[in-house]
Amino acid sequence: MAILDEIAHGAVDSRIPLHDLLRKCLVLASKLKNEELRKWVNNELNGYPTEADLPPYRIITAHAKGHIFGPGGAGYRNAPISPSMLPEKLRHFATTANITQAIGTLVEMADTDEAEFQLPWPPDLVQFVRVADSFACVQGWQAIPRGAIIAIVEAVRNRLLEFVLRLQEEIPGLDIDNPSPAAAQVIDRSISTIIHGNVIGNVAVASEGITQITSADVRQNDFESLRTFLAGLGIQDSDIASLKTDLDQDRAEAGKPTIGKRTGRWLGDIIAKASLGTLKIGAQVAATVLIKAIAAYLGIPIP
Repeated sequence: MAILDEIAHGAVDSRIPLHDLLRKCLVLASKLKNEELRKWVNNELNGYPTEADLPPYRIITAHAKGHIFGPGGAGYRNAPISPSMLPEKLRHFATTANITQAIGTLVEMADTDEAEFQLPWPPDLVQFVRVADSFACVQGWQAIPRGAIIAIVEAVRNRLLEFVLRLQEEIPGLDIDNPSPAAAQVIDRSISTIIHGNVIGNVAVASEGITQITSADVRQNDFESLRTFLAGLGIQDSDIASLKTDLDQDRAEAGKPTIGKRTGRWLGDIIAKASLGTLKIGAQVAATVLIKAIAAYLGIPIP
């Protein structure tokens, strides 16, 4: 069971590249002769086909934006597009996004300083956007916050860890080259509940108590207001102190307020904790509210 130990140890060490862990999991799937696990790993490594059923952690909340122009060049760039501006059957393009890219691409996106990414709409979708007379939407896209990308990356790492830990706990004598029928059932059940289910990286909505706390309560250059906001989400004092250090170091390195790599890693760690149920909100909600709160403190624009 050495390969299970290798995957478990690598999953808790953020220095180990995620694609390396997945390749080890591909070896595990081959030894277990489990096609469902092999399929999941290959999809994560290579990207999901358009027609594939996505795991829940790859279906995220996403707002829509677009360029809207009228006579004489008048109009708006990067204008918000509300779901009500689309026919009912197309409104999901303004509410949710399917993230199909390979995990390596998502890791690279998560490691950038970009606050937001664009997922283009199908070209013919813009004709269905309802705008004022003489105006038309000429381009549309889904706005994907970097925090949501970080949440997906962490969800994959967390699922890998939970999966191998479950196998080690429930099948201590597992022969990965020749699993017994009983062991195969545990493996199949674990794939269903952990890999494909909502056990890890589940998307929880804010509780009633949390809805009263918004990023609007965070004031620029007032870390105490940010501290109060984060503590209200259940984030520990030690993690809040680490964020202050990371923010200061990113600011010093960039010469300006920014959500840099150190702060990005902090976000990933906290989103991972949210996905494990240790905060008062779920991973996807955390990915959205945290980046907005930090941006409010730094005084940088985040849609």
